[in-house]
Amino acid sequence: MQKERRYEAQVIPFPLIGLEAARAMAAGCVFRTGTRTLRPLDVLLLLPLIIPVGLLTLALLTVVFVLWLGTVAAMTTAIVATDVGHAVLWRFGGSTLDPRAVSYQGR
Repeated sequence: MQKERRYEAQVIPFPLIGLEAARAMAAGCVFRTGTRTLRPLDVLLLLPLIIPVGLLTLALLTVVFVLWLGTVAAMTTAIVATDVGHAVLWRFGGSTLDPRAVSYQGR
């Protein structure tokens, strides 16, 4: 009988990178050298400009949404009113639509 072969786990060594080196590499990928970023003080100084612009943007988006909603409501109301009007006239004997099919009458 053949002896069963046993496999054991092997550890593959990886070179260790120090934490500082990893942070430096990550920072190099994220931030280009010579690029200026906004500090918290810069943001605080810009808040009097940022807040009104943000509120104006939200107000304009709200106005556009309300206008769109009003347009859709007006179109829906017109369609429903037309259908109800045709149904009422048809119910009381008036003919609102030409019963003939729409086609080219030709020769």
